[in-house]
Amino acid sequence: MINTNQTTTQNEKQYEEHTAEFLADLCRLKDRSLAMVRRELKEAKEVIDVIADKLDINDKGLYLYGLIDGHSRIVEKMDEFFNRAGDKVKLKKRLEELENENVVLRSVLRGAK
Repeated sequence: MINTNQTTTQNEKQYEEHTAEFLADLCRLKDRSLAMVRRELKEAKEVIDVIADKLDINDKGLYLYGLIDGHSRIVEKMDEFFNRAGDKVKLKKRLEELENENVVLRSVLRGAK
């Protein structure tokens, strides 16, 4: 069992070792750090909102800023988008192959006449 009186006394001793000016500096550092983290969080949320707008999921009431049961709807939508983009590249290559085959077959048919 922890003696809270002893813990408080230890904490008090720890702070007594420092000057008031040092502790004030420490508080100012904490405040600046917290302000920086909040600013970065705000900027990250803005980026997430832009991505959600591009994926057309911003206005669907989805939770965008964290995981739900280990999943993120925005990441799932991005995966779908990139998979479709990859499929489009494959389809475009296959279309080019078929167009080239078509040119060859037409030239063979012209030669057979």
